Amino acid sequence: MLFQEPYPNNLPIAPEGSRMINFIVDFIFSNALALSIINLIIIPSSQISFWGIVLTYSIIRFSYYLFCEAILKGTLGQHLTKSKIVTIDQEAPSFTQYILRTISRVITAPGSFISDDLQSFHDKCSNTYIIKKTQENDTDLDML
Repeated sequence: MLFQEPYPNNLPIAPEGSRMINFIVDFIFSNALALSIINLIIIPSSQISFWGIVLTYSIIRFSYYLFCEAILKGTLGQHLTKSKIVTIDQEAPSFTQYILRTISRVITAPGSFISDDLQSFHDKCSNTYIIKKTQENDTDLDML
C-alpha cells in the first residue's frame, strides 16, 4: 500500500506488511479449517457433489471471517499482527459492516491486502480501516 499522510482522523493505519501477514495466516488457517471439516465430517457421511463441496468450502471460509471479525474482534492474522478493524471514528464496525467486508473480500480474495490507498476494496465497501492496536485499545484476545 502506498500510504499518504496525514491519515484520516490520525488513524494509526496498519502497515502493508501486517496486512500481508494477516492475509497469509488467515488464508492458510481458513483453508485448513474448511478442508478438515469437509474431509473429516462431510465427505465420509454423505454422497456430496463437487458443487456441494465447493459451496460448503465457501460457507466455511465466509463463516470464519464473519465470526472472527464480528465476534472475536479480529481474525487470527489480525491478532498476531496486533491490528484491528475500525470505522473512521475508531469505533467498532457494525455487524452490517462486517458482513459487507466479508462479502466483498470474496470478490478480491488474493489481492485483499494490496492497494494504492489506505483501504483495500473490502475496507472501502464497508467503510472501515485496519489500524495498529495501541496500548489503550488492546483486547484480552491478544494472548492468543
